[in-house]
Order: sequence, then structure tokens, then C-alpha cells
Amino acid sequence: MREIKRIGAQGDVTFKRVAKLPAGVQEVKRSGPVVVAHSETGHHHIIEAPHVLHYETDNPLVGYVVDVPGTRAPVDVEHLRSFDTHETIRLLNETEEPAVWQIIREREWVPEGWQRAQD
Repeated sequence: MREIKRIGAQGDVTFKRVAKLPAGVQEVKRSGPVVVAHSETGHHHIIEAPHVLHYETDNPLVGYVVDVPGTRAPVDVEHLRSFDTHETIRLLNETEEPAVWQIIREREWVPEGWQRAQD
């Protein structure tokens, strides 16, 4: 397992520690794991930790996760695929404050324009 303190990636998803949530984000209500990167083929990148809040933006390539203050529990990002899976990464928070992580999906150019990179 790789541990990330400031910036790291899992496949086509980059996680970057930022100071705070930007204005205009919207919390996503959970009924299971946080799907930080959805894949049409079903091999999502997920966070099971129940203490993590998930936020969307107007940009489908950018989102955020925040750990709830006081939990100090690990935040592991898993890749759901039975073959060629990406190694689990742990988003570390070594402070007493909540950690805010920006989630950035890669994009690629195709003749029709920019699209989300296919992992």
C-alpha cells in the first residue's frame, strides 16, 4: 500500500491535498462507498471509510473528499478490478484538522474534443 501525504495517483485519478473546499461544491449523499472515479466497465476507484464526505463540482473531472474531524481513521482508496488492479493508496492526514483532497480525473484529446481518459 502506498501512503500519500500531499499528491499521488491511482491509475487515471490524481489526489491532491488542498487547504479547503472551494465555494460552490455540493455534498453527495452516501448509501455505500464513495465512488471517487466511476468507470463504465465497473472498475471504480472507491473509499469505504464511513467518516469521509464526498463533494461534486460543476466540472465532471474534479471532485473532493474530506475526512470528518476527530476520526483519525485511515482513508484507503481501492481499485475494484480483479485483474491489472491499481495498488491501494492511503490518503494520510497527520494533523488534527480535516484533510481536504481534490480528486482530478485525467482527460485525453479525441477528434470529437476532450474526454475523460479511459483507464
